[in-house]
Amino acid sequence: MSWDLNLCMKPSETPIVPFFYYVSPQPDQLPSPSLPIEPCDGFFTLPLEIHQMVFELCDPPTLFPLMHTCSYTRRQCSNLFWRSLRNVCFQLEPMDSVWDGQFCLLYHCPSFASHVTQIDISLNLDQMSSTKDVRQGFWDRIRELFPSVSKVVLTCPNHIPNLLAGDIVTLHAAMALVFNLAPPGITPLITLEELDTTVLWSIDSQGDWHAAEDPWTPLRVLLPPKKLPPGILSDFIRAWQITSLIFWGQLGLRWLRRETYARFPTNGQIMCPAYNCDHTFRDRQSWRRHIFRSLHDPVRLWHREYPLSCAWDTPAEVKTILDARQQRIDRMSKEARALTAGLRHRAGRVETTQHKTFKRELRDQMILYGYLIPGMELKHSTLWNEADELFYADHYDHEQWEENNIDPDDFNEEDYFEEHFDEKDFL
Repeated sequence: MSWDLNLCMKPSETPIVPFFYYVSPQPDQLPSPSLPIEPCDGFFTLPLEIHQMVFELCDPPTLFPLMHTCSYTRRQCSNLFWRSLRNVCFQLEPMDSVWDGQFCLLYHCPSFASHVTQIDISLNLDQMSSTKDVRQGFWDRIRELFPSVSKVVLTCPNHIPNLLAGDIVTLHAAMALVFNLAPPGITPLITLEELDTTVLWSIDSQGDWHAAEDPWTPLRVLLPPKKLPPGILSDFIRAWQITSLIFWGQLGLRWLRRETYARFPTNGQIMCPAYNCDHTFRDRQSWRRHIFRSLHDPVRLWHREYPLSCAWDTPAEVKTILDARQQRIDRMSKEARALTAGLRHRAGRVETTQHKTFKRELRDQMILYGYLIPGMELKHSTLWNEADELFYADHYDHEQWEENNIDPDDFNEEDYFEEHFDEKDFL
């Protein structure tokens, strides 16, 4: 991991980068506001060989906008851009699914996906244990959606809470059932998420597991979403997506703040990141063991909103980067609030004529742009089920719900977590 501004993270501590972060210049690459930007009209008068040399020196954040500048730069830069993605493993949009092609429609850009050669797909036990026809349909769907794909990484759970010892064999067997149905031309690999390292596994014809890459340190990038014209559907999807990005960005920031305690110890002692804990440690392993077992981990227990700041001896330049991350999250939160407010205003109160008209217009747009199958009810859409709470502000207040409907005895700090979580979940 690094102090890269693009770092976002899932609750499993899996780093991920949204596509528009990946193709955006880093702050130190942007021109100074105090310096005038001079036009470079003379560039196109240079020999074509010079053009090619310049383009080959460009990174993805430079190549991507050049592809969208004019037809000439698009022709010159497209192959270079796709070549630069050879070490990138793309992940599907949060709502995407390849397990049920009839009802789970895709939200990413199909044109972009047609060029992708490596993808990473998370699987759960229910999916892996499904029928052979469903598993075969999964691979057929992969080939349909990603015609250029040559490597598919199946990210599988390394541990399932309360799984009995005998069931672990079943879990590994379920992974093999999906693995063995991969079609010719696609190399399947399995990764089991670990705390400190990730290994790519292959399964031979005898059913034996072998490490294919150790360690495997991919750059996981989210596929870019479809482009939609401005309207209800565009705002609806953007509001949902930006909420996910804010959440992952906050987890990434919490991970980095937690990491400052291990990287920048005070007088040789690593301090616990919990604000009310005075324990110190001489090595990272004992420190990690403590924060997991004491439920002081600010990343895995992200829903416990205790204050989290950097370690005392964090360098100023690191604090500056983390402050910039927080500022970006704040800007995204402002955008999300504006989008949500606009959607709620257009939706009106539930059960009113205005609300029914809003849902009808949204449904029509979803059908038009391929987000809903004709004849399918809106309530059966994954998008609606994920994001419909945006429209219930008139009769649903989250803070009031928490105060009035949760028995304090049911949420009694350590007792609650001892009852609802297995210690192995954090080890």
